[in-house]
Amino acid sequence: MELNLSGFWLKIIAAVGMTLQHIALALTPVIPLWLQYPMQLAGGLTFPILAFLLVEGYKHTSSIGKYALRLLIFALIAQIPFMLAFDVMLANIMYTLCLGIVVLICYDKIKNRILFWIIFFALVGLTALIPFDWGVIGLPIILMFRIIEDEYRRRTAPCAFAAIMLLLPRMPIFFETGNFPPAMLFPIGCLLAMPINWAYTGEHGIKHSKILFYAYYPLHLVGLVVVAHMFGLIDFGAFLEMFMIQAALQ
Repeated sequence: MELNLSGFWLKIIAAVGMTLQHIALALTPVIPLWLQYPMQLAGGLTFPILAFLLVEGYKHTSSIGKYALRLLIFALIAQIPFMLAFDVMLANIMYTLCLGIVVLICYDKIKNRILFWIIFFALVGLTALIPFDWGVIGLPIILMFRIIEDEYRRRTAPCAFAAIMLLLPRMPIFFETGNFPPAMLFPIGCLLAMPINWAYTGEHGIKHSKILFYAYYPLHLVGLVVVAHMFGLIDFGAFLEMFMIQAALQ
């Protein structure tokens, strides 16, 4: 039986995968190791689906400016909870998606391809310098969903690229130590996004659900921060000190 999924259901799948992986990351000491494996696997689904939907939304939105602004607003709202939940100094995934919009606009508006690629690689370098969630492979994945012409390859090849680029740096550690941590399954989850993207019908699904998914991102992070603090996994004083040191270095 052929699977048909609207944009709403793709967002649900992405949100569930994201939530499971984020729980595994934020609450690692209290999550059984055996349970972290499927949670990390589910997390691998998220970005390939979100990147695909970003490109689809970009192609069909009536206002690219408003689309990018929504992403930026929720990126700003989510940033502090994101850093607290995972004890990292990264720009959250909403910033990566927002910068992806910039890449898509540049690709469509800049006719000089040499100039476009210079700008593109400069933006990729920026994602490493700041750094952004999904690092230097986030923007290439988004662009692949835009520029690949064959529809089947367009919906699947970026997922394979994500899996390969995430798996390669992990393999030497595995062969050297023999350890197989839960995060090793994260790239496999990217591969599982292939049939999900292919099942997308082009329909939006439930009307006016966009704001719900935007809001869910910072809300679930705040929830994780609260739960992690209850388990004694977050030291707000240490975080503030780290944040001030990082700001001074900038």
